[in-house]
Amino acid sequence: NGKKEGYWETYWENGQLFMKGSFKNGKKEGSWELYWDNGRLFKKGNYKNDFKEGYWEDYNRDGTVFESNTGTYKNGKKVSD
Repeated sequence: NGKKEGYWETYWENGQLFMKGSFKNGKKEGSWELYWDNGRLFKKGNYKNDFKEGYWEDYNRDGTVFESNTGTYKNGKKVSD
């Protein structure tokens, strides 16, 4: 039907992994991880019906936690730290 389905990975031009996760009926679903072009983790968490859901951790380029974006999400909106 032309919609993304199942597990996907995409890569930076330098060959480093950019993101990995799954789609269901064209929408992000389940566990996702995104990475900086230096290979360090950028963010990780879960999607439900294409919206952030549950606890998400964001990281700065140097690997330290990006506190202001880290927290619990409901329907794509941050609800707590």
